[in-house]
Amino acid sequence: MNSAYTVAIVVRENTGIERCGEPVRIGVPVPKGWWTKDSSFVISHPDGDVHPCQTQCLKRWPDGSIKWLLVDYQVQVPALSTTTWTLSQQDKQADWQQQILIEEGADEWRVDTGAGCFYIDTHVFKPFKQVESLSGDKVLDSSRCNLKLDGDNLLKPMVDKLIIEDSGPYHAVICLHGHFVDSVLHFKCRLHFYAGTMTVKAAMQLHNPQAAAHPHGLWDLGDQGSILFQSLSFRFDLSSDLQKTIVCRPEIGQEALEFSAGDPVTIYQESSGGQEWQSPNHRNSTGQVPLTFKGYRLTDGGKTVLQGERAIPHVWVGKEVKGVAVASPLFWQEFPKQIILTDACIEVSLFPESFPDVFELQGGEQKTHLFFADFSAERDSLTWASAPLDVLPAPEAFHASGVFADLPGDNDLVDQFVSAGDFIAKRELIDEYGWRNFGEIYADHEAVEHKGSAPFISHYNNQYDLLAGVYKKAFTAADFSWLKLAHELAAHVRDIDMYHTDQDREEYNHGLFWHTDHYVNAGLAGHRSYSREQKATYELHCGGGGPGSEHCYSSGFVVHYFQTGNFDFKEAVLQLAQWELVSLSGPQTILAATKRFVDNVRLWRSNSGVTKLFPLYPFTRGTGNAITTCLDAFDVSGDETWLVQIEAILQRTLHPEDDITLRDLLNVEIGWSYTVLLNAVAKYLDKKLELEQLDDGFNHARLSLLHYANWMLENEYPYLNKPEILEYPNETWAAQDLRKSVILYHAARYSSDENQQDLFVQKASFFYDYAEQELKRHKTSRLTRPIALILQNGWVGERLRQGDKIPLFSHKSSENLATKIPGLSLKSVIERYFWEFGRVIVQTNPKREVAWLKARLSS
Repeated sequence: MNSAYTVAIVVRENTGIERCGEPVRIGVPVPKGWWTKDSSFVISHPDGDVHPCQTQCLKRWPDGSIKWLLVDYQVQVPALSTTTWTLSQQDKQADWQQQILIEEGADEWRVDTGAGCFYIDTHVFKPFKQVESLSGDKVLDSSRCNLKLDGDNLLKPMVDKLIIEDSGPYHAVICLHGHFVDSVLHFKCRLHFYAGTMTVKAAMQLHNPQAAAHPHGLWDLGDQGSILFQSLSFRFDLSSDLQKTIVCRPEIGQEALEFSAGDPVTIYQESSGGQEWQSPNHRNSTGQVPLTFKGYRLTDGGKTVLQGERAIPHVWVGKEVKGVAVASPLFWQEFPKQIILTDACIEVSLFPESFPDVFELQGGEQKTHLFFADFSAERDSLTWASAPLDVLPAPEAFHASGVFADLPGDNDLVDQFVSAGDFIAKRELIDEYGWRNFGEIYADHEAVEHKGSAPFISHYNNQYDLLAGVYKKAFTAADFSWLKLAHELAAHVRDIDMYHTDQDREEYNHGLFWHTDHYVNAGLAGHRSYSREQKATYELHCGGGGPGSEHCYSSGFVVHYFQTGNFDFKEAVLQLAQWELVSLSGPQTILAATKRFVDNVRLWRSNSGVTKLFPLYPFTRGTGNAITTCLDAFDVSGDETWLVQIEAILQRTLHPEDDITLRDLLNVEIGWSYTVLLNAVAKYLDKKLELEQLDDGFNHARLSLLHYANWMLENEYPYLNKPEILEYPNETWAAQDLRKSVILYHAARYSSDENQQDLFVQKASFFYDYAEQELKRHKTSRLTRPIALILQNGWVGERLRQGDKIPLFSHKSSENLATKIPGLSLKSVIERYFWEFGRVIVQTNPKREVAWLKARLSS
């Protein structure tokens, strides 16, 4: 251990709110070998003051030293300032003046923050039975969580289990899992507590675990698997000692409005308040946009006091200087939202009953809403929660850590085309706001040929792992707008773009939905494909739709987990990895294996007399995505079973002695995505090298990469050199050429032959230079899809232009090779069936077989 190592953490305040004791949490990357203990850390203010901080190791290097450290501490910063704090380790344990204590009981849990006590019912979700101040006085008499389906039908929320996710001295997290009686709906609520305060951060997730029916492969709103409801809210009944004054500040920077006790004061955001607030992006299952007015209204006793466009409210109910405050930082962005205030209660409506339509939670869909409450607040002491601070380790920390091999440099290609602000501004074009839409990136590249005045609706659904690219840009750009974009995109993809169910086909459950299909409006399918309004697309795909193995991206979730410590994203990575393996291999049932056998026999017959390879896994991005996602699952779990899975995939997909001419890779419209697979092979090699596992699996992958890279030297060309064979010869093909440069650069790193290495570097530079110049020729290079590809692969340009000599690969590795990929023959088809039969027989059961059959018959 070298305790002298320090990390600079940059904190920015840009809303004009002075921060005094605001809690922050951030993930810090650490170089290999520096820190081993995950305790005794301190954070130093620029003025020299030293403060304790809570830390937790989320990931270790193979030598046992810390790789990712999660840091919690309190911040004091002036308004409109940027300060740099210093994280370091000391020899002795940090001294905390106040610590959180959690007492677990059969009927209630008690959380003592040192400033007061919170009582949590273990049976009925409220979330608090009561809240007491440090002196023992009641601040909150009770609270309720209200879910209304229809009429006056309130469903009772029951707690199934409570889990302590973090139990540090300063920051504790309790997650309550439960369900609503007489409903299929589930919930998960994370409650964050902070020592020395009465502030709570609540993240409430509502989940419909049912499968969508998706008749004929259509995923429109109004599906039989959807649940309709009228409202979801929290009601906090205040102690009589606090029944006095109501204060509401609708927007940051506005003057607070004060109301005397009496009629209810309500702030209600119905629409985004933007120019396109009535966009078809907000259509319901009948095709109607139900929104009735622009922006928000503040009313007193039903009478409008103020009307505005975009509210980020801070409210307070109290007596003299102390009271209860609530802040909702994404109030307008995730409309509709509402807060109702009286001198006796505060009601926070996450899905408000005032909305002029019912809410539809699709099968396998969930939504997480966030708000803050302070039960011992001065009038303005919670205003920070309306716009929490921007916090991130300095760019030097990421570069020095060695955690990422593909960080962009100072001369990043993407900067020639867009800024983070450009991405954020795209939301206004189709009003990409509202609880289901916010955080998504508008797929404006699909609207190039659109004609007409109505907005063209298309959703990107994180293709090419845009989230990972945005995060890496944020880490090196010193631009917090990229970080903001990443946080919002991560939340959206996790909740809306993933299919959160166990009740559908195995190859759909917990998968990632495809982006809106090319060049067609999203219709009524929202963030799923396909819609009944896409008749031509539906007929083209024969009623397909649903998650698919060629659209699986999890690396951004890995980064988000290490940045935030949010277990949902670790879980999402593991779910995606398991789904991707099933989706790639097919359901593991006897009936499914038999169907694959029949399909393979047909394939053999249709190719009679033609020599073809017969790999178990396709030479496409689907297999590449599986490798990357398994690597991600290993990163968040440390379970080397995922690496074994990758080795098995590689040995049944490619071989160093493949006859590559049989792959038909130059049939571009079909074969282009092999580059995604080879890029994933390079990632696997990097991970094995990090682990110092230069075994048979490593050798097989390395020699295979070099074999295919040599073929690329002789055969690959820029896609747009042959536009006549492309369906849409546009800027995206130039952006795809960047990945060829990345593959050849990695091949150079793993080459032990100097002449071969030089050729790889030269060809890599050729493809990069070509792609850069071609992208500059197209005005459309600033659109979402090419930018996603640039964010993913553009980093290689600076490595190539640095001119540094790449060391020859000299590590000694195994020389054993796996069996060659078989050719397509009746013998290989039969052998495949018996091999698959042996694999599925130990996994299947009658229930699984029946479920597989029912799923096929129903569609």
